[in-house]
Amino acid sequence: MSLAQYQSRPSPPKLPRHRTIVHELDSRFGKGTRLFHLKSCHPIPACPSINTTLMKIIREYSSGLLLLEPKIYRDDRGHFFESFHQAAFDQLVPNAHFVQDNQSLSHQNVLRGLHYQIRQPQGKLVRVLQGEIFDVAVDLRRNSPWFGTWNALTLSAEHGHMLWIPAGFAHGFYALSAVAEILYKTTDYYAAEQERTVLWNDPDLAIEWPSSGAPLLSAKDQRGVPFREADTYDWMCPPIATLSAVCHRI
Repeated sequence: MSLAQYQSRPSPPKLPRHRTIVHELDSRFGKGTRLFHLKSCHPIPACPSINTTLMKIIREYSSGLLLLEPKIYRDDRGHFFESFHQAAFDQLVPNAHFVQDNQSLSHQNVLRGLHYQIRQPQGKLVRVLQGEIFDVAVDLRRNSPWFGTWNALTLSAEHGHMLWIPAGFAHGFYALSAVAEILYKTTDYYAAEQERTVLWNDPDLAIEWPSSGAPLLSAKDQRGVPFREADTYDWMCPPIATLSAVCHRI
Protein backbone atom coordinates (compact mmCIF):
# COMPACT_ATOMS: atom_id res chain seq x y z
CA MET A 1 0.00 0.00 0.00
CA SER A 2 1.42 3.36 -1.02
CA LEU A 3 1.36 6.44 1.19
CA ALA A 4 -1.21 8.07 -1.10
CA GLN A 5 -3.46 5.02 -0.96
CA TYR A 6 -3.13 4.83 2.81
CA GLN A 7 -4.00 8.48 3.34
CA SER A 8 -7.01 8.37 0.97
CA ARG A 9 -8.67 5.30 2.46
CA PRO A 10 -11.97 5.78 4.37
CA SER A 11 -12.02 6.41 8.08
CA PRO A 12 -12.12 3.32 10.30
CA PRO A 13 -15.49 2.44 11.86
CA LYS A 14 -16.43 3.77 15.28
CA LEU A 15 -16.40 0.77 17.60
CA PRO A 16 -17.49 0.54 21.25
CA ARG A 17 -14.73 0.36 23.87
CA HIS A 18 -12.11 1.03 21.23
CA ARG A 19 -9.70 3.89 20.75
CA THR A 20 -8.19 4.61 17.36
CA ILE A 21 -5.27 6.87 16.49
CA VAL A 22 -4.68 5.67 12.96
CA HIS A 23 -5.01 9.10 11.37
CA GLU A 24 -2.72 10.67 13.96
CA LEU A 25 -0.01 8.26 12.81
CA ASP A 26 0.00 9.33 9.16
CA SER A 27 3.09 11.43 9.84
CA ARG A 28 5.00 8.31 10.93
CA PHE A 29 4.55 6.54 7.61
CA GLY A 30 7.75 6.88 5.61
CA LYS A 31 9.78 8.39 8.47
CA GLY A 32 11.75 5.35 9.51
CA THR A 33 8.96 3.48 11.25
CA ARG A 34 9.95 -0.18 11.37
CA LEU A 35 7.26 -2.38 9.86
CA PHE A 36 7.48 -6.16 9.84
CA HIS A 37 5.77 -8.60 7.51
CA LEU A 38 3.75 -11.39 9.05
CA LYS A 39 4.78 -14.71 7.51
CA SER A 40 1.54 -15.36 5.63
CA CYS A 41 -2.16 -14.62 5.50
CA HIS A 42 -4.77 -17.27 6.08
CA PRO A 43 -7.15 -17.74 3.14
CA ILE A 44 -10.83 -17.40 3.91
CA PRO A 45 -11.92 -21.01 4.37
CA ALA A 46 -14.86 -22.81 2.86
CA CYS A 47 -17.84 -22.84 5.20
CA PRO A 48 -17.58 -25.91 7.45
CA SER A 49 -20.29 -27.74 9.31
CA ILE A 50 -19.63 -26.16 12.68
CA ASN A 51 -19.90 -28.48 15.68
CA THR A 52 -21.33 -26.39 18.51
CA THR A 53 -21.66 -29.31 20.92
CA LEU A 54 -18.05 -28.94 22.16
CA MET A 55 -17.25 -25.27 21.52
CA LYS A 56 -19.03 -22.27 20.06
CA ILE A 57 -18.41 -18.62 19.26
CA ILE A 58 -20.42 -16.37 21.57
CA ARG A 59 -18.94 -13.01 20.55
CA GLU A 60 -17.04 -11.74 17.54
CA TYR A 61 -14.99 -8.57 17.25
CA SER A 62 -14.52 -6.72 13.97
CA SER A 63 -10.74 -6.97 14.31
CA GLY A 64 -10.87 -10.80 14.30
CA LEU A 65 -10.90 -11.64 18.02
CA LEU A 66 -13.30 -14.41 19.05
CA LEU A 67 -14.79 -15.19 22.44
CA LEU A 68 -15.32 -18.96 22.66
CA GLU A 69 -17.38 -21.04 25.06
CA PRO A 70 -16.80 -24.77 25.63
CA LYS A 71 -19.60 -27.14 26.51
CA ILE A 72 -19.54 -27.50 30.32
CA TYR A 73 -21.25 -30.41 32.06
CA ARG A 74 -22.35 -29.46 35.58
CA ASP A 75 -23.93 -31.51 38.35
CA ASP A 76 -23.90 -31.77 42.16
CA ARG A 77 -20.30 -33.01 42.13
CA GLY A 78 -18.95 -30.01 40.20
CA HIS A 79 -18.31 -29.79 36.49
CA PHE A 80 -16.40 -31.29 33.56
CA PHE A 81 -15.49 -29.93 30.13
CA GLU A 82 -12.99 -30.49 27.35
CA SER A 83 -10.85 -27.38 27.63
CA PHE A 84 -9.42 -27.88 24.15
CA HIS A 85 -10.51 -30.04 21.23
CA GLN A 86 -8.38 -29.63 18.10
CA ALA A 87 -11.03 -30.73 15.60
CA ALA A 88 -13.72 -28.49 17.12
CA PHE A 89 -11.33 -25.53 17.24
CA ASP A 90 -10.25 -26.11 13.63
CA GLN A 91 -13.84 -25.71 12.52
CA LEU A 92 -14.06 -22.30 14.19
CA VAL A 93 -10.51 -21.03 13.56
CA PRO A 94 -8.91 -22.80 10.56
CA ASN A 95 -5.12 -23.00 10.12
CA ALA A 96 -4.19 -22.22 13.74
CA HIS A 97 -1.62 -24.78 14.90
CA PHE A 98 -0.53 -24.52 18.54
CA VAL A 99 3.03 -25.39 19.55
CA GLN A 100 3.36 -24.15 23.15
CA ASP A 101 1.31 -23.71 26.35
CA ASN A 102 2.14 -20.95 28.85
CA GLN A 103 0.78 -20.65 32.37
CA SER A 104 1.06 -17.73 34.78
CA LEU A 105 -0.20 -16.84 38.25
CA SER A 106 -0.72 -13.23 39.29
CA HIS A 107 -1.84 -11.60 42.52
CA GLN A 108 -4.53 -8.93 42.62
CA ASN A 109 -3.55 -5.60 41.02
CA VAL A 110 -0.80 -7.19 38.89
CA LEU A 111 -0.76 -5.97 35.30
CA ARG A 112 1.17 -7.84 32.59
CA GLY A 113 1.63 -6.38 29.11
CA LEU A 114 1.33 -5.24 26.50
CA HIS A 115 3.41 -8.03 24.92
CA TYR A 116 3.98 -9.35 21.40
CA GLN A 117 6.68 -10.92 19.23
CA ILE A 118 7.65 -9.00 16.12
CA ARG A 119 9.27 -11.61 13.83
CA GLN A 120 7.61 -14.69 15.29
CA PRO A 121 4.08 -13.37 15.83
CA GLN A 122 1.90 -15.54 18.01
CA GLY A 123 -1.79 -16.27 17.84
CA LYS A 124 -3.03 -16.89 21.39
CA LEU A 125 -5.93 -18.80 22.93
CA VAL A 126 -6.36 -17.45 26.46
CA ARG A 127 -8.38 -18.92 29.32
CA VAL A 128 -8.47 -18.45 33.09
CA LEU A 129 -7.83 -21.41 35.40
CA GLN A 130 -8.43 -19.53 38.66
CA GLY A 131 -9.90 -16.13 39.42
CA GLU A 132 -10.73 -13.32 37.02
CA ILE A 133 -8.83 -10.98 34.70
CA PHE A 134 -9.42 -7.91 32.56
CA ASP A 135 -7.96 -8.97 29.20
CA VAL A 136 -6.79 -6.55 26.49
CA ALA A 137 -5.65 -6.93 22.87
CA VAL A 138 -4.29 -4.08 20.71
CA ASP A 139 -4.24 -4.33 16.90
CA LEU A 140 -0.70 -3.72 15.58
CA ARG A 141 -1.34 -4.69 11.92
CA ARG A 142 -0.37 -1.52 10.07
CA ASN A 143 -2.89 -1.64 7.23
CA SER A 144 -5.70 -3.18 9.24
CA PRO A 145 -8.75 -0.89 9.47
CA TRP A 146 -8.53 -1.38 13.24
CA PHE A 147 -4.83 -0.53 13.62
CA GLY A 148 -4.30 1.25 16.93
CA THR A 149 -7.59 0.10 18.46
CA TRP A 150 -8.06 -2.10 21.50
CA ASN A 151 -10.61 -4.62 22.72
CA ALA A 152 -11.12 -5.50 26.36
CA LEU A 153 -13.27 -7.98 28.23
CA THR A 154 -13.41 -9.90 31.50
CA LEU A 155 -12.43 -13.57 31.54
CA SER A 156 -13.05 -15.80 34.56
CA ALA A 157 -12.54 -19.41 35.59
CA GLU A 158 -16.21 -19.57 36.60
CA HIS A 159 -17.51 -19.06 33.07
CA GLY A 160 -14.74 -20.96 31.28
CA HIS A 161 -14.71 -18.64 28.27
CA MET A 162 -11.63 -18.47 26.02
CA LEU A 163 -10.37 -15.57 23.92
CA TRP A 164 -8.78 -16.21 20.52
CA ILE A 165 -6.29 -13.45 19.62
CA PRO A 166 -4.88 -13.73 16.08
CA ALA A 167 -1.23 -12.99 15.29
CA GLY A 168 -0.58 -9.27 14.94
CA PHE A 169 -1.87 -8.09 18.32
CA ALA A 170 -0.23 -6.96 21.55
CA HIS A 171 -1.75 -8.67 24.59
CA GLY A 172 -1.98 -7.82 28.28
CA PHE A 173 -4.17 -8.41 31.31
CA TYR A 174 -4.93 -7.11 34.79
CA ALA A 175 -5.67 -9.43 37.75
CA LEU A 176 -9.05 -8.57 39.26
CA SER A 177 -9.25 -11.39 41.83
CA ALA A 178 -7.03 -12.16 44.83
CA VAL A 179 -5.24 -14.71 42.64
CA ALA A 180 -5.56 -15.07 38.88
CA GLU A 181 -4.04 -18.02 37.04
CA ILE A 182 -4.20 -18.17 33.26
CA LEU A 183 -3.17 -20.62 30.56
CA TYR A 184 -2.69 -19.62 26.96
CA LYS A 185 -1.79 -21.63 23.90
CA THR A 186 0.44 -20.04 21.25
CA THR A 187 0.95 -20.66 17.53
CA ASP A 188 4.71 -19.99 17.64
CA TYR A 189 7.46 -20.58 20.19
CA TYR A 190 8.62 -17.95 22.65
CA ALA A 191 11.58 -15.96 21.31
CA ALA A 192 13.04 -13.52 23.83
CA GLU A 193 14.95 -11.57 21.19
CA GLN A 194 11.71 -10.92 19.26
CA GLU A 195 9.62 -9.86 22.25
CA ARG A 196 8.35 -6.28 22.38
CA THR A 197 6.34 -4.35 24.98
CA VAL A 198 3.98 -1.44 24.41
CA LEU A 199 3.52 0.86 27.39
CA TRP A 200 0.43 -0.26 29.31
CA ASN A 201 -0.79 3.30 29.98
CA ASP A 202 0.11 4.83 26.62
CA PRO A 203 -1.89 8.10 26.39
CA ASP A 204 -2.80 7.61 22.72
CA LEU A 205 -4.23 4.14 23.26
CA ALA A 206 -5.93 5.33 26.47
CA ILE A 207 -6.90 1.82 27.59
CA GLU A 208 -9.51 2.00 30.35
CA TRP A 209 -7.87 -0.33 32.87
CA PRO A 210 -10.05 -1.03 35.93
CA SER A 211 -7.20 -0.31 38.36
CA SER A 212 -7.99 2.43 40.88
CA GLY A 213 -4.31 3.05 41.61
CA ALA A 214 -0.90 2.14 40.30
CA PRO A 215 -0.79 -1.54 39.25
CA LEU A 216 2.06 -3.89 40.10
CA LEU A 217 4.38 -4.11 37.07
CA SER A 218 7.56 -5.93 36.16
CA ALA A 219 10.65 -3.86 35.38
CA LYS A 220 10.27 -4.89 31.73
CA ASP A 221 6.70 -3.68 31.52
CA GLN A 222 7.61 -0.39 33.17
CA ARG A 223 10.05 0.16 30.28
CA GLY A 224 7.41 -0.42 27.59
CA VAL A 225 7.64 1.91 24.59
CA PRO A 226 4.92 4.37 23.54
CA PHE A 227 2.61 3.13 20.81
CA ARG A 228 3.92 5.77 18.39
CA GLU A 229 7.42 4.28 18.71
CA ALA A 230 6.46 0.61 18.70
CA ASP A 231 7.50 -1.88 16.01
CA THR A 232 4.39 -2.85 14.07
CA TYR A 233 3.37 -5.35 11.41
CA ASP A 234 2.90 -4.68 7.72
CA TRP A 235 -0.06 -6.97 7.08
CA MET A 236 0.21 -8.26 3.52
CA CYS A 237 -3.52 -8.74 2.92
CA PRO A 238 -6.75 -7.78 4.70
CA PRO A 239 -7.26 -9.45 8.09
CA ILE A 240 -9.16 -12.72 7.86
CA ALA A 241 -12.93 -12.44 8.00
CA THR A 242 -14.60 -14.37 10.78
CA LEU A 243 -16.64 -17.36 9.74
CA SER A 244 -19.99 -15.74 10.56
CA ALA A 245 -19.16 -12.89 8.19
CA VAL A 246 -18.46 -15.40 5.44
CA CYS A 247 -20.99 -18.14 6.19
CA HIS A 248 -23.75 -16.30 8.07
CA ARG A 249 -24.16 -19.40 10.23
CA ILE A 250 -23.32 -18.34 13.77
